[in-house]
Amino acid sequence: MKHNFYKQLLLFITSSLLLISCNDDKNENVTTFDPSFVIVNEGNFSEGNGRLFGVEEKDSIYTIMPDYFKYKNNREIQSYLQGCDISENVTVICGANGDKIEFLDSKSLVRKFDPFTTDIVNPRKAAFSDNYIFVSVWGPYTDVDNGDYSIKNSKIIKLDINTGKEVSRFDVGSKPEGLAVVNDELYVAIADSTKIEVYNLDGNLQENINLNAVPQDFLVDSDNNLWVSLTKGYIFPTPADENLGIGQVNTSSKTVELKVNFPQISGKGFMKFDENSSKIYALGSIITYDDDWNQLPAESSIIRFDINNAVSEKYMEGINFSGFGINPNNDYFYLAITPHFSGSGSYQIYNEEKELVANESAGVGPFDFIFFK
Repeated sequence: MKHNFYKQLLLFITSSLLLISCNDDKNENVTTFDPSFVIVNEGNFSEGNGRLFGVEEKDSIYTIMPDYFKYKNNREIQSYLQGCDISENVTVICGANGDKIEFLDSKSLVRKFDPFTTDIVNPRKAAFSDNYIFVSVWGPYTDVDNGDYSIKNSKIIKLDINTGKEVSRFDVGSKPEGLAVVNDELYVAIADSTKIEVYNLDGNLQENINLNAVPQDFLVDSDNNLWVSLTKGYIFPTPADENLGIGQVNTSSKTVELKVNFPQISGKGFMKFDENSSKIYALGSIITYDDDWNQLPAESSIIRFDINNAVSEKYMEGINFSGFGINPNNDYFYLAITPHFSGSGSYQIYNEEKELVANESAGVGPFDFIFFK
């Protein structure tokens, strides 16, 4: 009897030690965490280790939550994050190498619905109408078993905004990226071409808008005007520098006028509005390689364009910029920096006078920010 008691006691102690030794995630030791903002880290493709990196700021002290998604949802996101698009109630995060669409509550970042994974490869970006979410999806690939990773059957997935369930899907041009819904029409940036495809919300092609550059992303201002980033993309021959920058889409005539010439605009066409939707910020980088094809530090710049008077200015210059955000609570500028695709990045915060307020570490591949009002 005594022998059996000691045996059970030993088993209990061993189990307890195992629980303690395995419970080394920083998230598990925090009872309350109220983030001031969240950094979206893409991770790297081979590991699918994208993270939502929570940051709580109090009295200029920054406390981090390395995996805020896990803290809120008791599981890792497990994907290579591509896009983060936010509506009033739903935040959509798209992930490759994981190939799923996450639906989060915009105020809490708790999962609103189960992720959508049905027959999709490499989802990219999302746009919203009153009742639907539209997501651009690159794949599937042509023939993975025989090493053919060329894209076929790119598509748009139409999902119910109240359930996250699929309503329909329809084919579009190869490698769709940014999306926008304006006047009950869906605008699709086709990144394997120099055109924007325009569909009605049932998925019927209405028109092609031909361009002199590759469209990547869209912004819709407070007057319902549509703006598009015009890049070199990955086509050959590459578009001329004089055609690159920020364009305005005339949604009546279905034409595009270049408003700002910005030859350095990044391949992702990353741009954002300020809080009043009166100024557009856009990111540019010049990527070069040494003789052994090792990527050198990217010369980066950000421009700011006033849509009311068509005046643009160089806002910031530096090295290895990978994204940014503008805090709607104070108009501070948040800059993401990624020195190497597989290593940890950092973020910097600047006040309205462009004075550096903070310079802190982030996760792997920071590229976007989520702010809470």
